[in-house]
Amino acid sequence: MINNYISILFNKFLLIFISIIISYTSYSQLVISNQGGTAATILSGFIGTGLTITNPVISCPSLAYGTFSGGTGIGVTNGVALTTGLASQLSSPATTFMSTDNGTTCSDAQLISLDASATNDCCILEFDVVPACNSLTVRFLFGSEEYPTFVNSSFNDAFGFFVTGLNPAGGNYTNKNIAIVTGTTICSIDNVN
Repeated sequence: MINNYISILFNKFLLIFISIIISYTSYSQLVISNQGGTAATILSGFIGTGLTITNPVISCPSLAYGTFSGGTGIGVTNGVALTTGLASQLSSPATTFMSTDNGTTCSDAQLISLDASATNDCCILEFDVVPACNSLTVRFLFGSEEYPTFVNSSFNDAFGFFVTGLNPAGGNYTNKNIAIVTGTTICSIDNVN
């Protein structure tokens, strides 16, 4: 009877221990790499085959960007992480308050076109891309620690993905923002809720 009781206790302990390990590993699967890497290195984290990339430039503090892998829980397995704070904090649990900013200011006409106050903690990646095919798919995720606390306040984290070049329907795109929610609604904490 004592051996049976010890066996039951051991099994319960083992089950709890395994549960803790599984929850910890599922939380820690997002891996941030290449912080401070060149723009070309960062782009290699998400550019697929059939694309020619030229003129990569990153304008962002080195700890605010990187590449990520293991993002199965967020719907994108790997890519580029651009943040207004520290990229390493992206793998922290949702209960962690990440109030770190990257301390930059910028005056980028495209960002300001999204929100007049989009001048703080900027992180900008620019490059030219020529696809070998006649279509190009871009997937992005937008998140902000300021949601929902600062919705419709003086703070409005926003994201833009601007395209300049040939429009397959005719003519040219000139700084066309393709990171929109519906119609022409920009991707920001005031709109994605």
